[in-house]
Amino acid sequence: MIWRRFFFIKIKRPVFFAVATLFFGILISFCSFNDIIPLLGKRFYPLKGFKIVIDPGHGGIDGGTHYKKQVLEKDLNLAVALKLRDVLKAEGARVTVTRATDTELSHLNDESSSRHQRDLLARLRIIERELPDLFVSIHVNSLPSSPVTRGPMVFYGRKVKESRILAHFVQESLNSIQFEGDRFQQKQNRFLQGEFFLLRNAPCPGVIVELGFLSNPTDRAYLQRPDYQLVLALAIKEGIKQFLYYTRKPRM
Repeated sequence: MIWRRFFFIKIKRPVFFAVATLFFGILISFCSFNDIIPLLGKRFYPLKGFKIVIDPGHGGIDGGTHYKKQVLEKDLNLAVALKLRDVLKAEGARVTVTRATDTELSHLNDESSSRHQRDLLARLRIIERELPDLFVSIHVNSLPSSPVTRGPMVFYGRKVKESRILAHFVQESLNSIQFEGDRFQQKQNRFLQGEFFLLRNAPCPGVIVELGFLSNPTDRAYLQRPDYQLVLALAIKEGIKQFLYYTRKPRM
């Protein structure tokens, strides 16, 4: 904007600081110092006081879905989950990831004879222990019978009513992704109810985010790109923020 360039070019530094000092003087005259600090914190750390669990699905010997055994779901899940962790922490959230390396979690409990069931139970126990404001489980889809099917999809469960609201905000944010201009068109999917283990059993709002379809050539190509993985993480973060602002007050 021309007026912005004019403002910063034409106004000398002493005048700028004088205006800034006057502004803060007026602010302090109406608010105490203790009132101002939370406002500044809200500006720079808008997620301070919120607790979030991120669950990268699969891991270790459990690769999840794959494309020709060369592109593995577990790797994509972890890459996006760690980026999501970082962007949430950058805004002040307290974040726990169920796994930060290429491992599955069945070794964390002995509650079942099934390795798969122990792995799921371990993820659930982490959520129960942390008592977060919400959890997000990260996955990647595949539908070889319909290679045209693509785009992120968000699932919620019936146990916690607020999960549907979270799913709405995250899906809307993912649907609004813009990337590389006209070369990338995001698929407009709907969020859906799902009867998955964590959604049925977790005590807090939560969603499963399927980042895309490995069976679709477009999704497969983009999901392997770190820059697109970051865009996905940022979109999920924005959906989380909208949900938290709509339903919660931060815990200090």
